[in-house]
Amino acid sequence: MSQQRKKLSKTAWVYIFIALFVTVLGFFSVTLAWYIKAKEEYLGITFANPVVVNIDTEIKQMNTIDGGNLNALKPGSKLSVNTGIRMDDESSNAYVRAKISLICEELLDENGAPLLWDNYVNITGGSVMEGVTPISSAWQEVVFNENGTEEKWYVCKSVDGIARELTKGDAVSFYEGEIILSGRMDNRFAGKKIKIVFIVESIQTEGVVDPISCGEWGKLK
Repeated sequence: MSQQRKKLSKTAWVYIFIALFVTVLGFFSVTLAWYIKAKEEYLGITFANPVVVNIDTEIKQMNTIDGGNLNALKPGSKLSVNTGIRMDDESSNAYVRAKISLICEELLDENGAPLLWDNYVNITGGSVMEGVTPISSAWQEVVFNENGTEEKWYVCKSVDGIARELTKGDAVSFYEGEIILSGRMDNRFAGKKIKIVFIVESIQTEGVVDPISCGEWGKLK
Protein backbone atom coordinates (compact mmCIF):
# COMPACT_ATOMS: atom_id res chain seq x y z
CA MET A 1 0.00 0.00 0.00
CA SER A 2 1.38 3.40 -0.97
CA GLN A 3 2.20 6.03 1.67
CA GLN A 4 -0.63 8.22 0.35
CA ARG A 5 -3.18 5.41 0.73
CA LYS A 6 -1.85 4.62 4.22
CA LYS A 7 -2.28 8.27 5.16
CA LEU A 8 -5.79 8.41 3.76
CA SER A 9 -6.69 5.13 5.49
CA LYS A 10 -5.34 6.43 8.79
CA THR A 11 -7.23 9.69 8.29
CA ALA A 12 -10.45 7.84 7.51
CA TRP A 13 -10.20 5.82 10.76
CA VAL A 14 -9.53 9.00 12.68
CA TYR A 15 -12.73 10.53 11.38
CA ILE A 16 -14.69 7.32 12.02
CA PHE A 17 -13.39 7.22 15.59
CA ILE A 18 -14.28 10.87 16.15
CA ALA A 19 -17.79 10.24 14.79
CA LEU A 20 -18.31 7.27 17.14
CA PHE A 21 -16.91 9.16 20.11
CA VAL A 22 -19.22 12.09 19.56
CA THR A 23 -22.18 9.74 19.21
CA VAL A 24 -21.43 8.04 22.53
CA LEU A 25 -20.70 11.34 24.18
CA GLY A 26 -24.17 12.57 23.23
CA PHE A 27 -25.72 10.01 25.56
CA PHE A 28 -23.49 10.91 28.49
CA SER A 29 -22.90 14.57 27.94
CA VAL A 30 -24.24 15.47 31.36
CA THR A 31 -21.68 13.41 33.27
CA LEU A 32 -18.76 13.17 30.83
CA ALA A 33 -18.66 16.70 29.47
CA TRP A 34 -15.17 17.33 30.88
CA TYR A 35 -13.75 14.56 28.68
CA ILE A 36 -14.36 16.57 25.50
CA LYS A 37 -11.13 17.13 23.61
CA ALA A 38 -10.77 19.10 20.41
CA LYS A 39 -8.85 17.42 17.58
CA GLU A 40 -7.85 18.83 14.22
CA GLU A 41 -6.15 17.17 11.29
CA TYR A 42 -5.14 19.03 8.15
CA LEU A 43 -5.13 17.48 4.69
CA GLY A 44 -2.98 19.71 2.50
CA ILE A 45 -4.23 20.60 -0.97
CA THR A 46 -1.89 22.35 -3.38
CA PHE A 47 -3.22 23.69 -6.66
CA ALA A 48 -1.28 23.21 -9.88
CA ASN A 49 0.55 26.02 -11.60
CA PRO A 50 -1.64 28.40 -13.61
CA VAL A 51 -1.96 28.11 -17.38
CA VAL A 52 0.04 30.93 -18.95
CA VAL A 53 -0.05 31.36 -22.72
CA ASN A 54 1.97 34.11 -24.35
CA ILE A 55 0.94 35.46 -27.73
CA ASP A 56 3.78 35.69 -30.21
CA THR A 57 2.50 38.19 -32.71
CA GLU A 58 4.00 40.45 -35.32
CA ILE A 59 2.01 42.66 -37.65
CA LYS A 60 4.33 44.43 -40.02
CA GLN A 61 4.23 46.41 -43.20
CA MET A 62 5.46 44.57 -46.29
CA ASN A 63 4.61 47.05 -48.97
CA THR A 64 2.90 50.42 -48.98
CA ILE A 65 1.96 52.73 -51.77
CA ASP A 66 2.27 56.53 -51.79
CA GLY A 67 4.18 56.64 -48.51
CA GLY A 68 1.56 54.90 -46.42
CA ASN A 69 2.50 53.40 -43.08
CA LEU A 70 0.88 51.24 -40.40
CA ASN A 71 -0.83 54.24 -38.84
CA ALA A 72 -2.10 55.65 -42.12
CA LEU A 73 -2.47 53.00 -44.82
CA LYS A 74 -3.32 53.94 -48.38
CA PRO A 75 -5.29 52.15 -51.12
CA GLY A 76 -3.18 49.27 -52.41
CA SER A 77 -1.23 48.81 -49.18
CA LYS A 78 -0.24 45.31 -48.17
CA LEU A 79 0.43 43.93 -44.69
CA SER A 80 1.82 40.60 -43.58
CA VAL A 81 0.35 39.03 -40.45
CA ASN A 82 2.24 36.38 -38.51
CA THR A 83 0.78 35.21 -35.20
CA GLY A 84 1.27 32.30 -32.85
CA ILE A 85 1.36 31.21 -29.23
CA ARG A 86 3.98 30.06 -26.78
CA MET A 87 3.40 28.35 -23.46
CA ASP A 88 5.12 30.01 -20.54
CA ASP A 89 8.03 28.09 -19.01
CA GLU A 90 6.14 27.82 -15.70
CA SER A 91 2.73 26.93 -17.14
CA SER A 92 0.70 23.81 -16.46
CA ASN A 93 -0.23 21.58 -19.40
CA ALA A 94 -3.18 22.97 -21.33
CA TYR A 95 -5.53 22.70 -24.27
CA VAL A 96 -5.61 25.89 -26.33
CA ARG A 97 -8.17 27.36 -28.70
CA ALA A 98 -7.81 30.56 -30.72
CA LYS A 99 -9.30 32.68 -33.47
CA ILE A 100 -8.65 35.89 -35.35
CA SER A 101 -11.45 38.39 -35.75
CA LEU A 102 -11.41 41.57 -37.79
CA ILE A 103 -13.46 44.50 -36.53
CA CYS A 104 -14.17 47.28 -38.99
CA GLU A 105 -15.79 50.67 -38.50
CA GLU A 106 -19.17 51.05 -40.13
CA LEU A 107 -18.99 52.49 -43.62
CA LEU A 108 -21.95 53.88 -45.61
CA ASP A 109 -22.34 54.71 -49.29
CA GLU A 110 -23.88 57.89 -50.70
CA ASN A 111 -27.37 56.47 -50.13
CA GLY A 112 -26.74 55.60 -46.50
CA ALA A 113 -26.47 51.85 -47.18
CA PRO A 114 -23.65 49.87 -45.52
CA LEU A 115 -20.59 49.20 -47.65
CA LEU A 116 -19.12 45.71 -47.46
CA TRP A 117 -15.50 45.77 -46.39
CA ASP A 118 -15.01 42.39 -48.03
CA ASN A 119 -15.32 44.13 -51.40
CA TYR A 120 -12.29 46.29 -50.59
CA VAL A 121 -10.09 44.20 -48.30
CA ASN A 122 -8.58 40.92 -49.44
CA ILE A 123 -7.29 38.53 -46.76
CA THR A 124 -5.30 35.37 -47.33
CA GLY A 125 -7.34 32.38 -46.22
CA GLY A 126 -10.37 34.34 -45.03
CA SER A 127 -12.35 37.55 -45.13
CA VAL A 128 -13.31 40.51 -42.96
CA MET A 129 -16.67 38.92 -42.17
CA GLU A 130 -15.52 35.33 -41.59
CA GLY A 131 -12.09 35.85 -40.06
CA VAL A 132 -9.15 33.73 -41.17
CA THR A 133 -8.29 30.06 -41.41
CA PRO A 134 -5.16 29.18 -39.43
CA ILE A 135 -2.40 26.76 -40.35
CA SER A 136 -4.45 23.63 -40.97
CA SER A 137 -1.87 21.08 -39.86
CA ALA A 138 -1.79 22.50 -36.32
CA TRP A 139 -5.38 23.57 -35.68
CA GLN A 140 -8.83 21.95 -35.90
CA GLU A 141 -12.01 23.95 -36.46
CA VAL A 142 -14.62 23.24 -33.79
CA VAL A 143 -18.00 24.92 -33.36
CA PHE A 144 -18.79 25.15 -29.65
CA ASN A 145 -22.31 25.75 -28.36
CA GLU A 146 -21.94 27.95 -25.31
CA ASN A 147 -24.88 29.57 -23.53
CA GLY A 148 -27.08 28.94 -26.54
CA THR A 149 -24.66 30.62 -28.95
CA GLU A 150 -22.51 28.84 -31.49
CA GLU A 151 -18.94 30.07 -31.75
CA LYS A 152 -16.29 28.86 -34.18
CA TRP A 153 -12.87 28.31 -32.66
CA TYR A 154 -9.70 26.53 -33.72
CA VAL A 155 -8.28 24.02 -31.22
CA CYS A 156 -4.60 23.14 -31.30
CA LYS A 157 -4.38 19.53 -32.43
CA SER A 158 -1.81 16.75 -32.59
CA VAL A 159 -0.81 14.80 -35.71
CA ASP A 160 -3.42 12.12 -34.97
CA GLY A 161 -6.25 14.68 -34.92
CA ILE A 162 -6.96 14.87 -31.21
CA ALA A 163 -6.51 17.97 -29.07
CA ARG A 164 -2.83 18.55 -28.38
CA GLU A 165 -1.75 18.82 -24.77
CA LEU A 166 0.65 21.74 -24.83
CA THR A 167 3.40 21.73 -22.24
CA LYS A 168 5.62 24.49 -20.91
CA GLY A 169 7.75 26.11 -23.58
CA ASP A 170 5.73 24.74 -26.53
CA ALA A 171 5.35 27.18 -29.43
CA VAL A 172 2.74 26.89 -32.20
CA SER A 173 2.19 29.16 -35.20
CA PHE A 174 -1.43 30.13 -35.75
CA TYR A 175 -1.71 32.22 -38.91
CA GLU A 176 0.52 33.56 -41.64
CA GLY A 177 -1.03 35.61 -44.40
CA GLU A 178 -1.54 38.98 -46.02
CA ILE A 179 -4.10 41.75 -45.85
CA ILE A 180 -4.31 43.71 -49.08
CA LEU A 181 -6.29 46.93 -49.41
CA SER A 182 -8.03 47.54 -52.72
CA GLY A 183 -6.78 50.34 -54.95
CA ARG A 184 -10.44 51.24 -55.52
CA MET A 185 -10.82 52.73 -52.04
CA ASP A 186 -11.89 56.37 -52.04
CA ASN A 187 -12.34 59.20 -49.53
CA ARG A 188 -15.14 57.34 -47.76
CA PHE A 189 -12.45 55.13 -46.21
CA ALA A 190 -10.30 58.02 -44.97
CA GLY A 191 -9.60 57.76 -41.25
CA LYS A 192 -11.46 54.43 -40.91
CA LYS A 193 -9.94 51.62 -38.87
CA ILE A 194 -9.66 47.85 -39.02
CA LYS A 195 -8.73 46.01 -35.84
CA ILE A 196 -7.08 42.61 -36.01
CA VAL A 197 -8.05 40.75 -32.84
CA PHE A 198 -6.16 37.56 -31.96
CA ILE A 199 -8.03 35.76 -29.17
CA VAL A 200 -6.55 32.84 -27.25
CA GLU A 201 -8.18 30.76 -24.51
CA SER A 202 -6.63 27.90 -22.60
CA ILE A 203 -7.67 25.34 -20.01
CA GLN A 204 -5.72 22.84 -17.94
CA THR A 205 -5.81 19.33 -19.37
CA GLU A 206 -5.91 17.53 -16.02
CA GLY A 207 -9.39 16.05 -15.59
CA VAL A 208 -10.73 17.65 -18.78
CA VAL A 209 -12.07 15.81 -21.83
CA ASP A 210 -10.40 16.39 -25.20
CA PRO A 211 -12.45 19.34 -26.60
CA ILE A 212 -12.11 18.12 -30.21
CA SER A 213 -13.56 14.68 -29.47
CA CYS A 214 -16.44 15.90 -27.30
CA GLY A 215 -17.16 19.26 -28.93
CA GLU A 216 -17.27 20.97 -25.53
CA TRP A 217 -14.83 23.36 -23.92
CA GLY A 218 -13.89 22.49 -20.35
CA LYS A 219 -15.98 19.31 -20.04
CA LEU A 220 -14.88 17.45 -16.91
CA LYS A 221 -14.10 13.74 -16.97
